[in-house]
Amino acid sequence: QQRSLVANLSAAIKYDHTHVLDPENWKLIQHARVVYSAGFFVAVSPKAIEMVSDKCVETGALYCMNVAANYIVEVPDFKKVVLETLPKIDILFGNEIEAKALAKALEWDADMSVPEIAVKLAELPMAEGKNRGRKVVITQGPLETYIANTGRPVAAYDIISIEDKDIVDTNAAGDAYVGGFLAGILKNCDDQMCAAAGAYAAWEHFLFPTSMSIFGEVTSDSTWLIAIAVLLGLAVLIEQVLYDTFYKKIANYRTGEMRRKIVPAKFNAHPHALQGLLPELSSASPLKGTAGLYSLKSTGDKIFWETFVPTGVAHPKGVIVLCHGYADHSGFHMFNDARMFCEKEKYACVLFDQVGSGRSDGLQAYVDDWFKYCQLAKEFIDEFVLGSFVPSLAERSQHLPFYGYGHSMGGGLVASLSILHPTLFDGIILQSPMLKIPQSMHPSWIVEELLRGLARVAPKAPIVPTKNLGEVMYHHKDAVHYSAKYNLLVYRGKPRLRTALSLLQGQDFVSANFKSVTTPFIVCHGAADEITDPHADVELYNESPVQSKSRVCLYPGLRHYITGMQEPEETQKVFNDMFDWIDNRTEEVNKENKQE
Repeated sequence: QQRSLVANLSAAIKYDHTHVLDPENWKLIQHARVVYSAGFFVAVSPKAIEMVSDKCVETGALYCMNVAANYIVEVPDFKKVVLETLPKIDILFGNEIEAKALAKALEWDADMSVPEIAVKLAELPMAEGKNRGRKVVITQGPLETYIANTGRPVAAYDIISIEDKDIVDTNAAGDAYVGGFLAGILKNCDDQMCAAAGAYAAWEHFLFPTSMSIFGEVTSDSTWLIAIAVLLGLAVLIEQVLYDTFYKKIANYRTGEMRRKIVPAKFNAHPHALQGLLPELSSASPLKGTAGLYSLKSTGDKIFWETFVPTGVAHPKGVIVLCHGYADHSGFHMFNDARMFCEKEKYACVLFDQVGSGRSDGLQAYVDDWFKYCQLAKEFIDEFVLGSFVPSLAERSQHLPFYGYGHSMGGGLVASLSILHPTLFDGIILQSPMLKIPQSMHPSWIVEELLRGLARVAPKAPIVPTKNLGEVMYHHKDAVHYSAKYNLLVYRGKPRLRTALSLLQGQDFVSANFKSVTTPFIVCHGAADEITDPHADVELYNESPVQSKSRVCLYPGLRHYITGMQEPEETQKVFNDMFDWIDNRTEEVNKENKQE
């Protein structure tokens, strides 16, 4: 009923293809009948994929792959590896969403059904020496599984139905299905028996996930592990009761509906303009703004948004969508950043509160999974920003350069979207982005491992030990008191267990894929930042293929938040760098569009 995981999500990033070449490991591959690769290895060690799949062609072993995630076939570098490997894959696994993503990567008809995709994948050419044809297995959660074989009709096989109330754990159920299916393959079973074995393994995992214990059989020697788990679970429950009892203000901010009632939406969300840089908002202010709620089609969550359109010009220079940081929302820091771009530079701006933040729906400051979080942001951008807001400006300009702007976690979000969807933005502006989290912000390794275990029991518990972010956020200490007084919708609790792990998942993904950032960028970062790592900006620049169109600007003495709460000339310097870059990039984009 709750997604649970006891694993180091970044462990695979440390994998190197030389591990395959270890004599003992290579001997296993040489003599294997079946070799199975999770699709995640495409992102981590394509060399290992190539070596092992080539060896299977040579030895005649079955080579099997699980697509595993949409981004494996959406990120250009990863997609290239998958498409090059496909001719060597004897059995291809995936769910219906991954199958449609692969079909899109192959530029097939978007209206193809899952069975049609399965058949077409099975009919793709095999590598020379592969004479047995391909088997494609597409699962659909609680629905039937489709299996297609080269030259044969597709067939549907039932799974074992389970009532929702009986489900203990859904995490890794797909992997359990594959395990059961391959067990049937090793016993030379037909498709019907293999599908039945896969369905049974998934059913067993749904109901009894602990039966496959990493500790083996529970004995008197291991009962202390159970005792620790029970005590930690009780500690979480006690902490949660105290949290609800003594921090009513935080507790009452849990849902979007509560937050919207407590802090009603106002156009003038920030009480004061940037000192010396912006006028106070008034009826004469050169800013046209609207606000509202948009319901995501996939989840029904209501997303709070604000749009600003510059006045006094025939059309805006471009459109910027701004993404706030962890625990924050769009109505404080981002609000004045949007005003600067709109009033000073004449760009139309879109602000929105991400799920679980500000006036949007969702448990406050809860991020269940980084890639799901990215997908919800992408859905809002596709449906509302590009589907509604930008077309409303089309009468004044047929094409407007489109930019992503993100601060801190929002910077990590924008960077992730640019990796997962390389053509989404014409450029990205990253302010103190979450590319890597400094080691000083991590708990000790033993505490981190305990937290990973606790996240299985209480993923939403706000008990992750961290520094007080407010104390290291601003250049001037008095800004902490100002923010505490006026930033009413900021989350003030400790990070939630699953949120902390999801943020680590995000930074691991971004930092492992710097070379896949093909969207021109500017990074502006305080050199004294203790929350996100300024050194990672330089790593991004050095590894990115778009250096000639990108910039990294580091500001000595400034900390995590660098577009306000400091001396006006310091803030103006940051904005000047951003303005220079975006205007140059807009000129480039307009030239490129004219050439097309």
